[in-house]
Amino acid sequence: MAQEGKTPYTAKLKEYRYSKYLDSTKFYFKKALPWALKRRDTLAAFYTYKYMGDGYEHHQKLDSTLYMYDLCNTYLPKNNHRLKAFLLNDRAYTYQLLGDYNKATKLTLEALVYAEKSKNDIQIASINLSVADNLALLKLNKQAEEYYLRAVAASKRTDYLPAKEYTYRVYGNYLLKSDKIDGAFTYLQMASKFAKQTKDSISMAFAWSSLADCFWKRRETDSCFHYAKKAEGIWLRRAEYIDYSHVCNNQGRYYLNLKKYAQALDYFKKAELYLRNDLYLNEEVYSNLATAYQKLGKYERSIFYFSKANAVLKAIKDKERESQVAALNIKYQADKKEALVRDEKQKNKLAAMELREKTLQFDIGLVILLSLIVITIVVVLSYRRIQRNNKLLLESNLQLERLVLQKQTLLQEVHHRVKNNLSTLKSMLFLQARASKDEEVKAILTESQHRIQSMALIHENLYQDLENDQVYFHQFTRQLFDSVVQTFQTPNTLVQIEIDDNDVSLDVSTAIFLGLILNELATNSFKYAFKDRSEGAIRVGISSINAHYQVTYADNGVGLKSGIEDHDNGFGFRLIRILVEQMNADFSYKDENGWAIFTLDFKI
Repeated sequence: MAQEGKTPYTAKLKEYRYSKYLDSTKFYFKKALPWALKRRDTLAAFYTYKYMGDGYEHHQKLDSTLYMYDLCNTYLPKNNHRLKAFLLNDRAYTYQLLGDYNKATKLTLEALVYAEKSKNDIQIASINLSVADNLALLKLNKQAEEYYLRAVAASKRTDYLPAKEYTYRVYGNYLLKSDKIDGAFTYLQMASKFAKQTKDSISMAFAWSSLADCFWKRRETDSCFHYAKKAEGIWLRRAEYIDYSHVCNNQGRYYLNLKKYAQALDYFKKAELYLRNDLYLNEEVYSNLATAYQKLGKYERSIFYFSKANAVLKAIKDKERESQVAALNIKYQADKKEALVRDEKQKNKLAAMELREKTLQFDIGLVILLSLIVITIVVVLSYRRIQRNNKLLLESNLQLERLVLQKQTLLQEVHHRVKNNLSTLKSMLFLQARASKDEEVKAILTESQHRIQSMALIHENLYQDLENDQVYFHQFTRQLFDSVVQTFQTPNTLVQIEIDDNDVSLDVSTAIFLGLILNELATNSFKYAFKDRSEGAIRVGISSINAHYQVTYADNGVGLKSGIEDHDNGFGFRLIRILVEQMNADFSYKDENGWAIFTLDFKI
């Protein structure tokens, strides 16, 4: 992967990002970006957007700066904590220029987290300084002091002298502004020492300029001018004219305060000679020149420079107003974007929760359905096997008694085990329902318990009456409805149950299907038919002619106003349809004289 500055166009873009001509920066950006994208060089693309953002920042086009920094995120190498911290810190500086110190502080604190993950003490020191600077702008001086000291501690852990010099100098200047002169003097002296060791003239000039201010506050004027003139010499030799103007303006102020107006005027003129586009410095120099001329009695020149200062001051105010409008617009767009992101995250979270809930419900329903199918198959197969055994018993009269006994024993064991297994499954569903906090899931599990109970009752009857493999309709139905009433009847609604008292008996397979169908109809009646009613009635009857049977179920509830077809989507009616098909039966519904009547016709 390409390293920073090693690609042909990114290096040029880096060089021209602080050019006074923005078009030059854009020219190399348009060259560098296609080159990086064509080669899929993500690091080169990252630095291309980063340097273009720096160029926009240099020309105070801060909305474009933030846009470029946003694009950097697309090409940020995964788990590269150093670059992540680097980008966040630069975004924070942009918001600082916009005057949004809260946002800037938040971003620098986030950058600090990534810097600490990178374990790069140079970067940790630098970002701690950024955090401290923003806190100081928010007037949170106690917290700012803490982060300045963290920066100093981080710089002590590295042997990189420029980082030490910069950290000590920035903290020293902060102490100087806070009028903690002794502390400032200590740190600025150390910064000067580190600058000499680096042999970097720029670092030395900055350190000496800060020391000059410190000596001035200490009222040590000789030392003040000594270091100021040393800094002046370096800035002039290196043609760093803005910094040269700054140090000359400072010396002019010193002389002005000493009432040495001629020397002050000389330095203010030097400062004026190399003024550039720094409006704040220009206004200060013009104001100082006006004051110096006034003190020397040259009022015409004084008025001239006061006019120039006022003109620059007006330009500053206009620029600040433009910046404030731009800052408000950028803040509005950023807040709007963050709100959209938050809303999208919330929607995704809710969708995920809903999906998990539906998946859980589906899984539970599927497990129950499969369990019912498996149990039904087991019961039917067991029953058919017993029937085959019965036929074999007829083949030999000599073994009749022994085989009958074997049959009874086998039947007893089968019904006993099936009944116990069904009871165990019902208990598990009961415990699961109690543990669930979802009322819908509880309802599904409760209904499943009754379906299982309807089958268990059949096997309980068969287990208790070993001499008969038939189930009496009246006895079985009464037990089934007793269980349903116990679960669903409420104190506010009294439901009377009427069951035909006849001796119709059914084989176990038919009884199981019929029990499940009656359980679904009864459950539906108790849940929906008698809502908001104080009483109700259910009638169940069966008739038979030869091998043809007809079972009727009726309740005097609200009925199915839209017909049975509109309720086929419900699980209960779908289950009824499946069971009816298994029985090769006919199932119908009608509403007559206030009674909802269901009829089931089948043959055995």
